[in-house]
Amino acid sequence: MDDMLIEPVPAAKKEVFRRNFQVYLQEHSAFTGKQPVDGVFEYPWFDLYWREPSLRWPFWARAGDDVAALAFVRLEEEDGCYEMAEFFVVDRYRRQGLGGRFARDIILRFEGPWKVNQARAYAGATAFWRSVIGGIADYTERPLLRDGGIERLEQRFVV
Repeated sequence: MDDMLIEPVPAAKKEVFRRNFQVYLQEHSAFTGKQPVDGVFEYPWFDLYWREPSLRWPFWARAGDDVAALAFVRLEEEDGCYEMAEFFVVDRYRRQGLGGRFARDIILRFEGPWKVNQARAYAGATAFWRSVIGGIADYTERPLLRDGGIERLEQRFVV
């Protein structure tokens, strides 16, 4: 997709991001089991991405006027790693190379140690991240157990 624009999301567009992020949270609930409260999926860190600009960064990829992909990057203070906290490609933009370009572009903006993790049950996500990260750096992989007993797989690498 040649007309894709990747950019940080300004505070003025936060509500547009939030609406699109709800689609991601709904899809992600298949792996987390989380349910909406009054029709809204909660994400307690959402506003922090606009309040903590030295620790958290919201990004999106736009295709014309459409939001095609979303991502949250954060710097985890405990271990000094950048983390792709959330990543989502809108269904109609999948399998076109957009997600890989979006992920690589974001990762390459932040030099240093990185980590990415995904639900072990989501084999497509694991294949995607192995492909993206493998094109950037060597990585290690390890299993994780997250809140609610969700089995995850984590990749660590350095840019």
